[in-house]
Amino acid sequence: MEFIDFMHCWRFLALFCPLIAILTVPVLWPEGAWAQGTSNPERWWTTQSGNDFLAALVSINGSKVRLQDESGRVSFADMSELSEADRAYISRMSETGLDFRRRSMPRLSNIPQPVKVSGGPEVWETPHFRFHCAGRVTAAFVSQCAPIFEGTLEALTELPMGLDLSPPEGTRFETYFMDQATFSAAVARIMPGRNVAGVYVPAMKRILVPYESLGAEFIGNQVTLRSRGSDPNTLIHEITHQVMHDWLYWIPVWMSEGMAEYVAAIPYDDGRFHFGDSKRGLFERLDGFYGYEEMMNGKQRRMLHPADLITGPLTQWKGSSLEYQSALLMLYYLIHLDGGGQGTALADYIGELRYARTDQESFIYQYSPEYAAVAAKRRKYRQLATEYQLAVASYRKAALAYNERVLIYNGQVRGGVTEEERVSVGPRPSAPTVPAGLKELSGSLEEKTPNVRVNVLDLAQAQARASLLGGRDIDALVKEIEWRYRSLGVQIAFEPRGYYGLGR
Repeated sequence: MEFIDFMHCWRFLALFCPLIAILTVPVLWPEGAWAQGTSNPERWWTTQSGNDFLAALVSINGSKVRLQDESGRVSFADMSELSEADRAYISRMSETGLDFRRRSMPRLSNIPQPVKVSGGPEVWETPHFRFHCAGRVTAAFVSQCAPIFEGTLEALTELPMGLDLSPPEGTRFETYFMDQATFSAAVARIMPGRNVAGVYVPAMKRILVPYESLGAEFIGNQVTLRSRGSDPNTLIHEITHQVMHDWLYWIPVWMSEGMAEYVAAIPYDDGRFHFGDSKRGLFERLDGFYGYEEMMNGKQRRMLHPADLITGPLTQWKGSSLEYQSALLMLYYLIHLDGGGQGTALADYIGELRYARTDQESFIYQYSPEYAAVAAKRRKYRQLATEYQLAVASYRKAALAYNERVLIYNGQVRGGVTEEERVSVGPRPSAPTVPAGLKELSGSLEEKTPNVRVNVLDLAQAQARASLLGGRDIDALVKEIEWRYRSLGVQIAFEPRGYYGLGR
């Protein structure tokens, strides 16, 4: 009797089924992205009847969702009553494992005091930071610096955007303190022609700051702070950049600088940031840091047109005083004057970017129709290929058993065993047929996949910008910013569109 050659099945699988494991669509995203924690912000919901309302998702129980509006009132809704976009949002939140805690705007951020400091005399550590000090520094110097660093990190973490800004496990944020001459030489190499009091260097992931900027003085060969009243604003600005390092790729420069300016403007005292007194901080920053330089007719604060900030390229930035003031005004508006003072639109913006960072493939499926079409084919291909693999495995098992019986049977024939005593070989197993469409799908995927390229950053920004606008067009946003600041006692004079020469 003849043996079964079942290797043709495996040859087919070797040609096609490995695609199950290796087939991918080229995607452009940054290296080193790592998952972030989250809180859940308010957003606009739409019922099937077309009614819109503002609420935050609290929890999901089967088909029921629990929502909380800005007044704190809790209500329940059936998912079937909500729009398709809302149902997709709920599904996305559940699948990515994001929790449903609602974080409100803090009035005061604080850290445990005193901050735990270890090490010395040249390298010191706090829970999240490491300080490299040129020369010997006193423990008092580090103890006075530590609350600025740890307090800035905590302040950013407590904002409504729900940013988890802890350094990667096993590491700390690095800062290098040095004398003015060493600092000036380093800055001249990194950013020639700039006169700064401190700088965060993204490529090195470290802050460089001269002792003199902190109001320090040398006593013999040791460094100490002259007083606790030294202005920490420059340092707070740079710390903000440092702890938000993993967001720098995803957000535009104006937002990064605006956030740094915003945190530096909040009244600070020994590790505490007084968000409840933010208006005073804003006025002091505008008057004390920018003064009359960026005012029109001595009355109106100049501000870039929001279109130049929101809709322009992420990296556009000249570094002018006007840009910094505009970024500060925009961030203050988004956090304190928009969305009931809870930073709703900004939280939604960050939420979209977080979704793109933490679950990039699902994000692309949702927002790229071409990618989604390929994904649907790939899922179908995997289903058919898996079914065929299982059938081949079953056939292989049956064929091996059949061949074993044939071997025994043929031996019995040669040994003269009577037919009645010979083993029963049984029916010959039938090889499975290749599922219809498997070859076609394989060829289609090999043909289509190289042409589907998705820039995750561009896709994420397109969705996030819509969240930032919150259903408004640019003109409506301009009017609202102007009105909100007027009610605060600040007159805004918007620059014409096209500051960056992009013809808007």
